[in-house]
Amino acid sequence: MTVIDNSFEQPEEAQSRRRRRREDSAPNGWTAGLQNLRTRVQLQDLWTLSKAQTAITWIMIAVLIAMAAVFLLVQASAVAAVGREIQTLQYELNTIREANSDLERQIAETQSITQMRARASQIGFHQAQPADTIYLVVPGYPPEPAPFVPFPETEAERLINEPQGVETMQEAVRLSLYQTVSGFFEGSAD
Repeated sequence: MTVIDNSFEQPEEAQSRRRRRREDSAPNGWTAGLQNLRTRVQLQDLWTLSKAQTAITWIMIAVLIAMAAVFLLVQASAVAAVGREIQTLQYELNTIREANSDLERQIAETQSITQMRARASQIGFHQAQPADTIYLVVPGYPPEPAPFVPFPETEAERLINEPQGVETMQEAVRLSLYQTVSGFFEGSAD
């Protein structure tokens, strides 16, 4: 706080001024209320708009609402255009499917036996009679089939196909173990 020396003031005025400064700097009941009132008035002045400010605010709000409406209108028209395009493409797809159905029906009709016989007779073909048939004999055809040669037997197959008598329990266990192990390596699971 800066103290200004005013020598031309009366000492009483200086004292009252000092007293007011003290009251302003150290708020108590009445002075605090005054300060609070001043603050409220200042805040009200800040929040109170002039007519021009009010008009500008309403214009800005109107512009924002108009921009939002234009945006929604553009979006709605884009959605409508895409929907119309989808309808057009679906119509074309249905038309192409109908044309395909017609072509499949025509193919089925032309491949029927009656149609094939009618076209063959138009070209000059007729049904063959046994006297019209000529057989060609090709020597060595069909060739003689090759003799069947089986795969050689494995030891396990030989033991299974030609069982031998087992005299002891030890031979029976060994034979069973051998069959299990050889089956494992050959890919069978007996």
